[in-house]
Amino acid sequence: MSRDLPPRFQREAIAQAAARMIAEDGLHDYALAKRKAARQLGVTGNQQLPNNDEIDAALRAYREVFQTGTHPELLYELRSIAAQVMQELATYQPQLTGSVLAGTAGPESDINLLLFADSDKDVEIDLLNRGIPFETGERKRQLRGETRKVPVLTVFVGDAVVNLEVLEPRDRFDRPRGNGNRAERADLPAVQQLLDSQPD
Repeated sequence: MSRDLPPRFQREAIAQAAARMIAEDGLHDYALAKRKAARQLGVTGNQQLPNNDEIDAALRAYREVFQTGTHPELLYELRSIAAQVMQELATYQPQLTGSVLAGTAGPESDINLLLFADSDKDVEIDLLNRGIPFETGERKRQLRGETRKVPVLTVFVGDAVVNLEVLEPRDRFDRPRGNGNRAERADLPAVQQLLDSQPD
């Protein structure tokens, strides 16, 4: 039984089970996936739960083994859409972050872009002038040592959902925390390099 495994192996087993749920069931909530995986494996308490980086590593490994026929094509498509939107909104120095950048995105994953503007209203007006419909929302982020609510504008490109988080220009070199970890970022040239290095 998994509860009899040494702690390190319990963490690995939970990470692998959670990754399978995320990949196969489209589960987005890492915390929920960890808890469900631990419960399935008979592990109690939170001390053996893997962190999000461990889940990401297990998810990449799972996709490389079990979704090798479909995942690279999906990832290429999502990154291509991200690059297209980044070109359109180049004024705001966009950066790609999240699962599409990390390579762990699945069919239900959103594309997450960070934009930098003095006001989210500037971006809203720009989208309206271009005739691009959007939905508004907000997200909590850790930026420069404080928790802030940042505006999120959601646009749709075909079936893809693109979330545009609008940050202040001074946030450009900070790394907003998502799921407790510092988010990696890539600007348009870096995303283009990813596309060029990945077979289409």
